[in-house]
Formats: sequence, structure tokens, C-alpha cells
Amino acid sequence: MLSKKRYMYYLLIFLLFFCGSGNAVFASDPIIDSIDEHLSEEAYFKKGTVIVRDFVDITGEVMISEEETESVKIKALYISYTEQRDRFFHFTNKEIYYYDLDHNELLSSTSVVLNDDLKSFIDTHNDELNRSINGPSLFLILFFIFSFVIIGPILTMVFHRPSSER
Repeated sequence: MLSKKRYMYYLLIFLLFFCGSGNAVFASDPIIDSIDEHLSEEAYFKKGTVIVRDFVDITGEVMISEEETESVKIKALYISYTEQRDRFFHFTNKEIYYYDLDHNELLSSTSVVLNDDLKSFIDTHNDELNRSINGPSLFLILFFIFSFVIIGPILTMVFHRPSSER
């Protein structure tokens, strides 16, 4: 009886770990792909790290030329992505992007005419738009700084020769 329970327990663990992981479906999103492509022009962008934190779908005006505007469906996205410098230092950037759902293209922030819905979306996330260093990278920088501050004087004390007195 005990061995049957043990086998059932092992079977349950096997099913949870191995069978459940095959059900995930991965699909590429054209909006994320266009933001990924836009950001890949930056030197330090780590590809595949774009995360959509919040979004809103609205109808808004987009500037075609100096005097012309067009009414289109816009998706305003509050995203975060990672920059990687020298393999050790990782920064998280948070920004707002605009995507034209009618023409399936990324819009520059200067071409979007702000309306009340967009202003409230920007105001909601205005305090969160920043660039911050990730925890392990910050620890590494602090480790280097403190090791030089502590090890420098210790090495000076060890290798300092007292001057001879006359």
C-alpha cells in the first residue's frame, strides 16, 4: 500500500513538471517586434527584453505633414526594456511608445497629437518613466568601490616602509 502511494506521488510530480511545461504557446507580437526593431538601433539594447507594463487603445490624431492630421487607432504602450553594458551592467529603461493600429507601424512621439486620453495615460506613468540600474549590477559597482576604498589603505599600510631616522 505504501509503495502504491509513493508511485502515485512520483507520477504526480512527473506530470506537474514535465507535462505542464509543454502547453505554453509562444507567438510573436507585431507591436513588440516593431519596438524591438526600433530599439535594436541603440548600441546597448538587449534584444528580447521588451515588456509591456500597461497600454491603452484610443482613437487619436497623427500628424502627416505640418498642416495635415489623420484620425487613426493608436495603442499607447508603457514598456520596459533592458540595456546591457560590458556584460556586467544592466539598466532597466521605462518609456512610452505609440503604435498605429490602422497602418501597423510605430509612431514617433512628435507625430502624435495629444488628446485627453493620452495625456491622462502619460500622467499616470509620468513618475515611472526612468532609467535604473539593476540590483546585481549595483552590487558589483559598490563592491568595486568599497574594495578599493578598503584594500587601498590596507596595501599602503602593509607595503609602507618607515623612513629611517637620523
